Amino acid sequence: MFRWDRLDNDFSEFAEQMLNHTKKLIKIRKNLNDFFYSTGKELSENLKFYFPKENFADNKNLNISISLNENKKTDKNLLNINSFKDKKLEKLKIIFTNGIPNKRFYLTGEIHKNNANPKKNPFYIDFDENAYACITFSKKEINDFDLVKWDWSNRLNFKLTQTTGEWNFSENFYSPTGHNSISPSIINNNFEAHINLAQKDYWFAPPGKTYNLPYLIFSLKKISRKTKNSKKYNNFEKIFVIHNFSDRNI
Repeated sequence: MFRWDRLDNDFSEFAEQMLNHTKKLIKIRKNLNDFFYSTGKELSENLKFYFPKENFADNKNLNISISLNENKKTDKNLLNINSFKDKKLEKLKIIFTNGIPNKRFYLTGEIHKNNANPKKNPFYIDFDENAYACITFSKKEINDFDLVKWDWSNRLNFKLTQTTGEWNFSENFYSPTGHNSISPSIINNNFEAHINLAQKDYWFAPPGKTYNLPYLIFSLKKISRKTKNSKKYNNFEKIFVIHNFSDRNI
């Protein structure tokens, strides 16, 4: 999903790069119809993601954190839900640690039903002298979350800014295009989610092995289907796609 509004705001430089990149991807996609999957079965059989054996947790240059849920057992301390629309989620308390002492920040993003960063923003947190803050959302406010504003996951994505209506975020908390994310599956029985701002772009995601990756790698297998470009591109059996999130070559 491309965020068109960023072409005209403080993120215009990054948005222009993303737009040109997306156009090139569309061009490639149009010429590789043999890699189009029409069913979930085709997708599950032919799409594969790759993760390194190394743990990059100590590399301070890498900002993106991906948690892999390797433990399928039920945790008695968790609410055990998969959606923010679940009836068991009566409220949501987001606890922030390692913020900036005695500073106020506003929550933007999918928390808002319409404008992601409204000038009149009722959702804010005040950090105390210990850099701790929290905010609690009612059931009605949770139902108003726009969970597809920034992506199509079932997570809640948001970002803290220092001024309403402006994207003046702290570089200590976020990379230029980063944000926080909460997965409903690990909200605890007290309806709590924890955001550790000491880690840039922190995701409150399922427990398991965590990698700090500068890239995402996946492969697509060619399937037997007659298309107008089949003869032209029939020498491809598998393609590898690498999305580089960092500002350096890999």
